[in-house]
Amino acid sequence: MKKEEQPKKRLSWYWRILIIAGAVIIAGIPLAYVPGLGNRYAEKVYPKLYSVEARITDKVPFALGELLMYVSAVIVAATVVISVVFGIAAIVRAVRRKKTTGAESGAEEEPRKMRGAGFYRTYMKVFLVLTVIGLWLYVFQWWLPYHDYVLGEKEHRRDFTVEELEKARNAIVERINEAIKKVPRDAEGKIIYPTEEQEQRVIAESMRKLAGTYPRLAGFYAKPKAAWCSDVLDWMGIGGYTYPYTMELTYNKYVDPLYRYSLLTHETAHNKGYYKENEANFLSFLAAYLSDDPLMCYSGCVDGFLEVDEDYYAALRSLYGEEKAKEIYLAQPQIDETIVSDQADAREAADQAYAADDHPLEQYSDTAADIAEEGWDTQEQLIRDVGYHDVVYLIAEYFAER
Repeated sequence: MKKEEQPKKRLSWYWRILIIAGAVIIAGIPLAYVPGLGNRYAEKVYPKLYSVEARITDKVPFALGELLMYVSAVIVAATVVISVVFGIAAIVRAVRRKKTTGAESGAEEEPRKMRGAGFYRTYMKVFLVLTVIGLWLYVFQWWLPYHDYVLGEKEHRRDFTVEELEKARNAIVERINEAIKKVPRDAEGKIIYPTEEQEQRVIAESMRKLAGTYPRLAGFYAKPKAAWCSDVLDWMGIGGYTYPYTMELTYNKYVDPLYRYSLLTHETAHNKGYYKENEANFLSFLAAYLSDDPLMCYSGCVDGFLEVDEDYYAALRSLYGEEKAKEIYLAQPQIDETIVSDQADAREAADQAYAADDHPLEQYSDTAADIAEEGWDTQEQLIRDVGYHDVVYLIAEYFAER
């Protein structure tokens, strides 16, 4: 008698969609290493994703990405606990069944389903969907655009003469001193800082001016949002954070006001698809250097000056020794001494803002600082060629071409 053929089992739509999505994600990871592909993706595709998603998340009055980060941590922890509990329960159940049925003969009873098994299967299906969504966003909203060329250009100079560093340094000093004189001040000489709305408008206008050379800077700009964990960020020495998953940028609300323009333009550059630290630092500097707003120019140029100034003095010492280097350095133009009191006032304002709030986790501030120190060291190794200080090469290159 011909054996009746069993109908073939077909994958459900759930598994078909998950497998296809997983395959696309896996394929997307190595694509980042195809020369030029990451750059084309960052220039052509990422801005379209940003234009849609950032407009949506911008409507949310709080940092959705930060909330999802906390929720994700809870879900992962819960998944580990639930999986361990069900795993132990399954092992215990299997051992008991073996003991009770091992000595018996005849037909074996159909085992009853383990209590809660349906819930666990459903939970893990949902968890798997969330994991795939997270990986999809990671690959297509950070991984691929991160692996573009620096500032969209394949080649950049990395070796500069002391004269070229001097030219860049002195040009920045001149621009800062011009801006210091034009910054609005009160009767006591203290800086009058803008509202957040004014600040955001100045940043967007200044960065859009660069869009002819750096096209991702065109179009819509998401507004920066204060981080809920600003005190933790403060203990860790972090000024801001960008969430590629939700196309949001956040800032530590306790940073001093003189630093805000520099910080927010840096995070905005990340948010617009320039995810390497050196290119974000450069775009932050350049937007400030070319800005019509004196406070943005002042605030944003100081960080660039400090980086270039450090390398310039190191180059002088290498060529001439400490004594001669100091003599040459002091003969160069210096930043107006007003910066000393401005920075002191800004630090005082930041301290007052911090003191005005409660910080229930402050007892862990030293631990957070220690963790951050390890994290910064690790990051420095991982992004060695595109780190924060590598902005010096980009700034020197910019002035060398002019």
